[in-house]
Amino acid sequence: MSAVRKDIDPHFGGLRRSATRMPGDRGTPEPANIGVAEPGPVIGLRRVPIAAEAAPAPPDRQVLGGHALVTAIDPAGCHLDDGRCVATAAGCLLQPRVGDRVLVTDARADMAALILTVIERRAGQEALLTVPGADKLRLSQRSVAIEASEQLALRSLKDAELTAATGTLSVQARNLFTTVIETLVERAADHLAKFGNYAVDTAGLMRLRTRHGIVTADKQLRLDADQMHLG
Repeated sequence: MSAVRKDIDPHFGGLRRSATRMPGDRGTPEPANIGVAEPGPVIGLRRVPIAAEAAPAPPDRQVLGGHALVTAIDPAGCHLDDGRCVATAAGCLLQPRVGDRVLVTDARADMAALILTVIERRAGQEALLTVPGADKLRLSQRSVAIEASEQLALRSLKDAELTAATGTLSVQARNLFTTVIETLVERAADHLAKFGNYAVDTAGLMRLRTRHGIVTADKQLRLDADQMHLG
């Protein structure tokens, strides 16, 4: 008796049926294969992957143009030696000056040409740091130090504030000049001062008012006036 076995052909995915001789089938001729004929050897057959759809090429992001020389500066922008008049990018903190060599972007459909940075400047010139288009500039860091080997100037046309809320404010100088046009107000829990010489000159009234007052002189105390009222 012969049993029929079904095998799956790995190359073609079809079924092939073949008769298999069982034990005890002696003398019984092996029948021919039934169904799909068994294929012969496949030469050079390999799987070819299906090509994925090609992704579109990314848009061109190249914006750097080249360098140019600043020949003039006016409210319209910076005039370059190649004839262009361009504005300054917000990230260019060092403002260009006449004679600077700058890095300039090329103009695009969605963006005008801009100066990205100052590449070269003659030595000994003044540097101006600013953010184009910003109304307020803030420096935030745990510690900030401003150092000048010769001179430091802080100027404001209107208000200025210097605060050390919970710390110590120290001012050390060889000479200190303070000028107040209208009113000077000082408030403190304790006011201690020590001078080699102390002189106060007022054009009008000088008034000292206290709950308890003491005036002490080690050697001489002098009061001079046209009229003197005590008590």
